[in-house]
Amino acid sequence: MSRAERDDPEGALLASVTAHALGKLPVLSAERFQALCRDMQGAFPDLVQRSLNGVVEHGAATSSSKRAEFDICGPEPSPVDYDWRFDQRTARRLAEALIGPSNRKVLCVGAPTVYGAIQSLGGKGFLVDRNPLLARNLVSGTYHIADISTNEDLGLHVGRKFDAAIIDPPWYADAYDLWLARTLPLLRTGAEVFVVMFRKFTRPGALDERAQLLQRFEKIGRVSGEPFEAVYSTPPFEQEVLLRLGLPYLPSWRAADIYKIALHPQPELSVFRPVVWSPHNWKRFILEGQVIAVQDIPDDNGPIQVASEFVSCLKTVSQRDPARALYTVWTSRSYAAVVRGTKRIAAILGNSAEVTVERSDLEAAIQLSKDLGFQLRR
Repeated sequence: MSRAERDDPEGALLASVTAHALGKLPVLSAERFQALCRDMQGAFPDLVQRSLNGVVEHGAATSSSKRAEFDICGPEPSPVDYDWRFDQRTARRLAEALIGPSNRKVLCVGAPTVYGAIQSLGGKGFLVDRNPLLARNLVSGTYHIADISTNEDLGLHVGRKFDAAIIDPPWYADAYDLWLARTLPLLRTGAEVFVVMFRKFTRPGALDERAQLLQRFEKIGRVSGEPFEAVYSTPPFEQEVLLRLGLPYLPSWRAADIYKIALHPQPELSVFRPVVWSPHNWKRFILEGQVIAVQDIPDDNGPIQVASEFVSCLKTVSQRDPARALYTVWTSRSYAAVVRGTKRIAAILGNSAEVTVERSDLEAAIQLSKDLGFQLRR
């Protein structure tokens, strides 16, 4: 870890871009720009573009691998679930490594495409994920839908121990603390844990966060890096943001490192603490392929009112955006709104008669659907 990278991440990214062979070109095609972004250690593409002296052409890069089968068959990923999914090659490689030569029992936490690949290989996969819309594509008895941030004892619900695990938390240190604290007790002595790790330019401070997490990994087991990287298929909500920023279609720009932890006989589990993280609950609805998420707010059963001062067409996927915590309706195409009366909007989206809805609520919901780019059921 260099002092320059720690103290001046923007300057370190600029130096990394300008030192790269592709960063020296006056014009970059979409294909070359995607390759450059993949090498820039997690920096978001708009930051990479700002560090260039040259220009980036419009167009489309090609996928390094097709989308995973589970991703294609499942509901659209939603930003409220931090749902970036591995591409087919990554999911398959991880599934094969996790199953091993003895068809081990594998726990998949926040990794539905790996679960899908394990199932397709005839393996013994079990998925823990917060998104209930995934259930229609899961095998009975092989999953538990739960928000890890509020589910204190997964063992009571899962009812079994596992030989290996893949854990892909949202890329924030508190999320790693929470997910590992909740899931490590579900593993057998000597189990192998594969953890996906963000890279040093993912955000300011990421380099220090990585180093601290790796130090704690070493307290619970023997740590080694896997020889292949985790590559994600760019979800629609992120691709929309890239297009709004004037960037080309980049289906395979996001990648991460994979670390394997072979657990000690008596791992020091106390190094991970189940902190409170991401407390919001959401109800999800599928409308013409899109997922519309409505925050489940107790007692918010008044008339539907939309705050007009907030931008609905989002240009970021970062949790560091201060407006993120305020949005109460969010689509899987990166449109969002700050809405009061969430009980009524959820009732309209779900065609529920359990909540009283006025004509003015219907009119507000119709206008909201137009603003956010989806169509209400008739």
